[in-house]
Amino acid sequence: MGRALLAAWEPAVVADDGPVDRHYRIATDGQVFLDGIAQFGDEPLSHRVAHIELNLLNWVVARHRGWALLHAGAVLFEGDLWIFVGDSGAGKSSFTRAALKRGGQYISDDAVFVRGAEVHGVARSVQFDPRPNGDRDVPDYLRDCDLDSYEVPSESGVTCAVPLWRAGYSTLGTLRAPSGRVVVAEIRQAESLRIDRQDALGRLCALRAAALASGAEYDGSLGHGAAFSVAWAQPEEAFAGLVAELARLREA
Repeated sequence: MGRALLAAWEPAVVADDGPVDRHYRIATDGQVFLDGIAQFGDEPLSHRVAHIELNLLNWVVARHRGWALLHAGAVLFEGDLWIFVGDSGAGKSSFTRAALKRGGQYISDDAVFVRGAEVHGVARSVQFDPRPNGDRDVPDYLRDCDLDSYEVPSESGVTCAVPLWRAGYSTLGTLRAPSGRVVVAEIRQAESLRIDRQDALGRLCALRAAALASGAEYDGSLGHGAAFSVAWAQPEEAFAGLVAELARLREA
């Protein structure tokens, strides 16, 4: 279980002498202690990793009251804050990974706290939908993922592997885009690539649809700026197209 936690939250791991706000200890028998207090009672070991993750997420949410919480991926790329929004399965993790492969700085692939031009991400590893253990039909986009470290039970009782993309990236603390600009991409999977520019209303609607909780109003730094609607079939190609389209927009 310790292996799964370290893999799932690798970007948030700090050195032994780094700052610590919550201290989890996992005993050899699987018992979990938070700041020295036993947690989760007699729950099955297979459920404890998921419950630790939920515990961590609730704690992060509580620490960011007054921030807008978005179901989104986010990176800093070439000085701008990029936010990827869309339904579950739309490709937020895929676009986050594509941006990181091009040199972006990781924020989160799933949950982002925003306050003006400041952003704070949930620093878990980039992860994809669970797959049944032993499934040999691994799609190309998961071939560079860790399929062994993080296992979860499905509703049917089948043990599934959560694919994790682990590439040495990390994120801690609150970040701000050096340019002060926020780029929003509303994404969905399709059979071919299409990139359309969105107006201010489309941008705001996309951000509102991604809001999980809002303790702060969206201000001008988030409500205005470049925005795109992206239908994609291959994430690296789509992100490269987005970068090119943004350059054309700014040259106009």
